[in-house]
Amino acid sequence: MTELGLVINLGLKSVRAIAFDKAGRKLATASRPIQTFLRDSWIEQDAHEWWEKTVESTREALGTLGRRASTAFVTVSASAACLIPVDESGKALRRAIMVSDRRALAEATELHRLEP
Repeated sequence: MTELGLVINLGLKSVRAIAFDKAGRKLATASRPIQTFLRDSWIEQDAHEWWEKTVESTREALGTLGRRASTAFVTVSASAACLIPVDESGKALRRAIMVSDRRALAEATELHRLEP
């Protein structure tokens, strides 16, 4: 049985699942497009959609390998930092605010001005 590492990548345009063997060779990959919501300077994505697309792409990638592989580790990478407000149980309260969102530009400029 082949041990593999699974990389989940949350990109700006898609969610990808990529399986690698111990030597770093790509064994399988699958991706799903992700919707980005744009409004003026707002740029958001839906964290629930991230999860849904992660499950779908992971099932597809690992499904191509069948039972001949076992997952030794999973790592998650993202293209940039995002903000997701959550409740006390970790449930997302609204869409994720993406790093390229510019709605707080005035506040960031003011904070920078106040630096000693």
